[in-house]
Amino acid sequence: MLPDIRYLDWGVPDPAGRPLPEVRPIRDELDLLVTDLLTTIRHKENA
Repeated sequence: MLPDIRYLDWGVPDPAGRPLPEVRPIRDELDLLVTDLLTTIRHKENA
């Protein structure tokens, strides 16, 4: 661990080997998480 570094554990399941209908919700969840993270980073840069 490094100081001033934020570590996130999103607990998203591994999509490897899963059928496509199971992978899509994982993809969608990751999309939301990454979008939220980028919004947070941009907000902090502009503060």
